[in-house]
Amino acid sequence: MKLNNFEVNIYGQKSKNYQYFKQEISVYLTKINLPLTIVENQSSSEIKATYKEDTFLLNKSNELQRFFDFLLKINPKTGKVCKCNDCNNCPSKRLEAITKQGNL
Repeated sequence: MKLNNFEVNIYGQKSKNYQYFKQEISVYLTKINLPLTIVENQSSSEIKATYKEDTFLLNKSNELQRFFDFLLKINPKTGKVCKCNDCNNCPSKRLEAITKQGNL
């Protein structure tokens, strides 16, 4: 079975903060078992993460958590983002199963 690999782009100059955010995102992707590849791009002075057309400025205090919440809405099979608030088919329902397993 072939795994789909989708990309999350991280922008910013290499710094302690950049390395911290990159590490946190990498660990989180592993915990939620989401097949995203991290692509680094150093063409921005701001630290930000993008997935398709969605952008998160990680310099802001609550943006990392918002980005993590967003990642839960990505369907691991199709790479599509569920735009609902709380539908029964939302991939964010994975959080309940992951939490029960003790990974988060």
